[in-house]
Amino acid sequence: MKKTNEIGANVQDEQTTAANGTATVKMPKYMIGMPKQYRFDAKAGQFNINGTIQIKGNSFTFTPLAYRIFADDILQMGAKKWVEFFFVDEKNCVSAILFHGYSLDNLLKLNSELFYDDITLDKVRVTATAVSHTKKLADGKSTTYYVAEFSYEVLTDKEVAEVEEIVSTLHENQQYIYRRDTLTEFADITISHNFYNPGSEPEKIDF
Repeated sequence: MKKTNEIGANVQDEQTTAANGTATVKMPKYMIGMPKQYRFDAKAGQFNINGTIQIKGNSFTFTPLAYRIFADDILQMGAKKWVEFFFVDEKNCVSAILFHGYSLDNLLKLNSELFYDDITLDKVRVTATAVSHTKKLADGKSTTYYVAEFSYEVLTDKEVAEVEEIVSTLHENQQYIYRRDTLTEFADITISHNFYNPGSEPEKIDF
């Protein structure tokens, strides 16, 4: 069952379930184009929600629903190459997280390992761990920064079916997976899975 929130975006009723013959899954809460935002703070080596709620520990685990690897100038950070993951968090909310720089390089290395093992990112549970690095500066001093390194656990067939059922049901209800404020008409996408771009420009919302 779908319902409409106060700004006109369709969101899935939290109690709705969907069956695929082998599993029944609880559908996540999702405001279209506005997933819950998780962030990797490369200066502090921590993960957080919306830049304010710190997640305990130096690692974060998620199961991708959708993802894309792309180059674009987003979030007023200049032209960079990114990986954007969408997943369901522990509170059953569709969420998103971005990585770039050396963290993305590490993700690409993981993706090549998966490729040679005939596995794709939508078939694994990913753990990102913040690892410290030291860089010497021109004045002889040094600075510490953090890079995300990635490991994975292969999902069971049942878990894969549950992820596919969530994505399928969301799409059937036109609850397409994307993040509105990271969309532009200039994105150069190299890899994409279950990601939906509703148009060349972000859709407008009337508050």
